[in-house]
Amino acid sequence: GASTGPAGLTPGATFPQNATGLTYGSSLGALNEAGVPDLVLVIATNGKQGYVYKSALNAADGSNVSTLQGAAAWDAGGASVSHTIAVYAEDGTTVIGSFTISPASSGAVPPGSPLNPG
Repeated sequence: GASTGPAGLTPGATFPQNATGLTYGSSLGALNEAGVPDLVLVIATNGKQGYVYKSALNAADGSNVSTLQGAAAWDAGGASVSHTIAVYAEDGTTVIGSFTISPASSGAVPPGSPLNPG
């Protein structure tokens, strides 16, 4: 039979866990939100490779909006400003840089993100 990974991941895909139990890795190949690790691989503005919290990334790019009112509020304010979030080492606590999502990329996967490496 066909190999299947955890729900939301491509078949055979798994993520390592850090000492606190958070999963980390690239979200490339994720079939849905369930396939995205807790700490998502990015390249910080200083050129260092590190991880951003999935929840912070979703808040910064508007992905966490789940209601029409929330979408209207996002369009009125959050979508028009840059959002900078901390980039961590794989431990999820050591800050090694920052990651900026610009208004031009709001509503889309940010350039340089594992989902959009170009």
